[in-house]
Amino acid sequence: MLFLGVFVIISILGFNTGVIGDLITQAFSVLFGILSIIPAIGLVVWGGYYTLKASNFSWNRKLLLAFFSYFLIATLYTHIMVPTEYEFDMKYITEYGGIIGSSITWSFRWMIGEIGTTILITLLLVIDILFLTKWSLSSGVQKISKKTEEKLILVKKTIKEKSQTLKKPEFFSENEEESNDFLYKSSKKKHIKEKSISEVKNQSVKKSINETLNDKNEELDKDDSKEIKTRSGYKFPPIELLHKSIKISENYFDIAKEKADLLEKTLKSFGVSAKVINISIGPSVTRFEIEPAPGVKVRKIENLSDDIALQLAATQIRIEAPIPGKSAVGIEIPNEKNSEVALRDVLEDNKFKRGKGNILVALGKDIAGNAVVADLSKMPHLLIAGATGSGKSVCINTLITSILYNSSPDDVKLILIDPKVVELSIYNGVPHLRIDVVTDPKKAAGALNWAVREMEHRYKLFSENKVRDIKGFNIAKPELKLPYMVIIIDELADLMMVASDSVEDSICRLAQKARAAGIHLVLATQRPSVDVITGVIKANIPSRISFAVSSQIDSRTILDRSGAEKLLGKGDMLFDPSGVSYPIRVQGAFITDKEVENITNFIKENSSELIKFDNKPIDLSIPEIKEIVPFESQQDELLGEAAEWILDTKRASVSALQRRFRIGYTRAGRLMDTMEAMGIVSGADGAKPREILISKDELEIKLKNT
Repeated sequence: MLFLGVFVIISILGFNTGVIGDLITQAFSVLFGILSIIPAIGLVVWGGYYTLKASNFSWNRKLLLAFFSYFLIATLYTHIMVPTEYEFDMKYITEYGGIIGSSITWSFRWMIGEIGTTILITLLLVIDILFLTKWSLSSGVQKISKKTEEKLILVKKTIKEKSQTLKKPEFFSENEEESNDFLYKSSKKKHIKEKSISEVKNQSVKKSINETLNDKNEELDKDDSKEIKTRSGYKFPPIELLHKSIKISENYFDIAKEKADLLEKTLKSFGVSAKVINISIGPSVTRFEIEPAPGVKVRKIENLSDDIALQLAATQIRIEAPIPGKSAVGIEIPNEKNSEVALRDVLEDNKFKRGKGNILVALGKDIAGNAVVADLSKMPHLLIAGATGSGKSVCINTLITSILYNSSPDDVKLILIDPKVVELSIYNGVPHLRIDVVTDPKKAAGALNWAVREMEHRYKLFSENKVRDIKGFNIAKPELKLPYMVIIIDELADLMMVASDSVEDSICRLAQKARAAGIHLVLATQRPSVDVITGVIKANIPSRISFAVSSQIDSRTILDRSGAEKLLGKGDMLFDPSGVSYPIRVQGAFITDKEVENITNFIKENSSELIKFDNKPIDLSIPEIKEIVPFESQQDELLGEAAEWILDTKRASVSALQRRFRIGYTRAGRLMDTMEAMGIVSGADGAKPREILISKDELEIKLKNT
């Protein structure tokens, strides 16, 4: 049998085996077709077994059955490719499945057809595999589900263990990855991405599932809660002192879908072909991202803002054309019912809990419903402006509360300046305060002057220890750790009216140099006119927040661009951080006066030993300011006219004044020296022309003061 098998294999492979070999080869080809070598190999195995008579080897019936069944299935698969009319053609028999394959294939085709035969062969192959491997579908599914469940339990256990290693209150945890970005956004997406508007409704199901999971996570967080004190004895306030916001109703997704359809019809009625490709539902506004058809000008869509507002019955709409980084135009429409953004929602977000910033502050939620958290130390200074009642005071309270929840007095100190007297006085007694809340405008100027001296003192320490900033100093000298310092001024306009010179000079010096010293400014004002927010202040405070303002001019004064005049008020803001090309629309977080009172009372009661401060008293006196205008007593009558002419022509030179006003060199030089002393033009720098330092509005103020 072994010899026969080897002989057949050699014959099939084409070697010269004589007449007998040719006959055997033809017989195997007729019987088995192209698969004739498989039974020949079977003969070799069978013959080898009987020849060697291996005592440790026994035939496995399952193995034999599987071998023969696979062979039959292979012949069927091979011959089923032969057309029906050539099924018993000798040429096809020898080149495909042989007599065996053709006979079985013909029988199955006659009984169940060609498609049924193919399905049956596939089913037999699967059964053979399961029979040979002793594997069942039910047990396989059970094993997979069991392993998946074990992995989920392991992930939950890992998350729980990490939440117990906190160095902050129960809802804080440290992030393993260091981030250099000062702006954090939540990765949780609540907006609807769609190619078809009909898919919007399906998103409500996903949203309800996500909310259920979030509620479960919050319950787990409460179970793991604990109170932690810092090394100085400061006890962080519990998150339960803040309220949660009411979640948006699910039926708003249907309303958004209807508005999207109406928006497309409205644009089409004005000859603009566009399709809504994405809907982002925020707390106060919904943004519809539309993709204009080729050839449609963006300016045409912008010009239809009033018509769109009329058709959608919207109080105010804002068009963002185009959306930065997208080939789409954003149309922001107010929601029929605004959803409140509670400060607690932002503080409990992962971006705040796991943030690595030095001075993290919670701002609110963006237009997609994601939390917006910023690091004040990387801004490095912030200007807040807006009309009365637009949300500035609430924003300042959220900033201060964020610091109280995230930083101990060892890490951050506050200087609060409140010319309105009643806004920030509630924070008196909190251990973060470097001094009590300053309400007297003249003392405020002294506090800013002290901050300048503190900045210079810190730079002297950095120089002595050969470090560049506060972070390097605290690493090099941990025993002399310097806290970050945040100076918050609630109403800048009032200070500028009382002591504009000393206040502006101190603010400018701090804005220019204080970042590396760990001193940061937050300036808030209602009146964004040029005599309050001067050009020098704006140039050195790159990060800005604008609430609703009355005109486009006010918006340009704050943000250097329009858009704030279309905000809705009540916390609706445009956040323009340093390094971002376009402002972000944010619904500001809300905190009530009662909650602020509860938080400050908790801190005072549990940190009474810290209220005695280890702070040294600071000197709030203002040094005498030398007169900067040397020719005030004999001021030239041409000064005002000459200054206006220089601002108009941008030509600041003595020779130009001589030619224009037909005066001598001495008088023209004296005029130029006076304007230099007043800060209108820069000093002479060789052959370079003098620079003009102020605007016309600022010139009028200076001339009135002199």
